[in-house]
Amino acid sequence: MKNMKINLFALALVIGGTFVTSCSEDDATGNSVLEVNSGVTGSVVTDFDSSAALTVNEVDEETFTYMVSISEAQPVDIHLTVSQISGSATPDEDFTFDSVVVIPAYATTASGSISILNDLTPESLESFTLQIGGVNTSNATIPVKTVTFNIVNELSNELKLDFHFNRTFSGSNGFSSSLCEIESIFSAEPYDVDFIVYDSMGNDLGVLDAQTENCEESLTMNINDYADGIYDITAYLYTNADLHLAELAFPLVDVPEFMIPITVDYLRSGSFSGLYTQEVANQFTSNSPVDSESYLMSIEVYTDAIDGVRKFRVLNSAGNISAEGRARAARTFNHVRRNK
Repeated sequence: MKNMKINLFALALVIGGTFVTSCSEDDATGNSVLEVNSGVTGSVVTDFDSSAALTVNEVDEETFTYMVSISEAQPVDIHLTVSQISGSATPDEDFTFDSVVVIPAYATTASGSISILNDLTPESLESFTLQIGGVNTSNATIPVKTVTFNIVNELSNELKLDFHFNRTFSGSNGFSSSLCEIESIFSAEPYDVDFIVYDSMGNDLGVLDAQTENCEESLTMNINDYADGIYDITAYLYTNADLHLAELAFPLVDVPEFMIPITVDYLRSGSFSGLYTQEVANQFTSNSPVDSESYLMSIEVYTDAIDGVRKFRVLNSAGNISAEGRARAARTFNHVRRNK
């Protein structure tokens, strides 16, 4: 009998513990033991005019907010779902939004946000419509709110050029390195390529953005800084880490001469982008001496005769790369070396 009483007491504790645990995780739905307030209503109010589609420019990267309010606090969280119901814009690429807005227990308000992203990709006009709230909202009656945005594609004034020349190589003794890592064992100099901008008359414009000590360089051309015309860009070998001695000197034993092609990622946001590869005939090799200079590419700035918009073209020595263009005549360049 005594054992039976103990067992019954233990069973009661287990049941009681289960009951307490259940209550602590209660969301006031189904078999809830919490008492929620009935007749609670709510609303969604935006900080922008949502009565019609809102047109925005992606370059501004604006964030828009809204407030969700209920008439009376509840002892449980109120979850309001937000979803895209139409439109060509892509979440996390063109815009972001809070997929769930939570009004905490015993609170009456919460806010959500919608952010427009500048994705730097040429696109036509895009749009999207979000639905804030829905039939699954529990413990409050909140009318559904829809908001629509039209995203205008940005046409940037800037052409961004990223120059890449790094590559790996190795010697017969197993030693390996890369152009961005190697330093001369004689002079401690690195491998350093600069990029020079010339006008159509062959004058060095003194643009120093891509003449740094960085291994690999970048240049941004703002169209407002350049008159219509063709601008040539050359690669200038500032230092070569004494690679021309690599076949003779430790640790680079028996490194055969190798080509060093330069590639350029180019982008005008809202217009075009691509990858340019230097022509083989103009590429440096590991034996190229310091102060070598070779043609890389040309950029044409022009005013479109149809729409009057100033634009860029990317050209090589033989013709057009990105759109209609014209061939470039052979040129001789003579960059004056400067100290860094």
